[in-house]
Amino acid sequence: MAEGATRAEGGHWSYEDVEFVAEVISKGTAANDYGPKKTAYATAEVPVRRRPHPQNR
Repeated sequence: MAEGATRAEGGHWSYEDVEFVAEVISKGTAANDYGPKKTAYATAEVPVRRRPHPQNR
């Protein structure tokens, strides 16, 4: 989270304060992870995104 980040209404972090996202891709979630989530992160301008895929070892 960005320095000085505060939680938004409802206790969630604001997307503007996200600096890094890490998640592991699985066969069951790959379509969502490489589709809608990737688009959402790009729209929110998340500067760093790391998505290791277990099959790429």
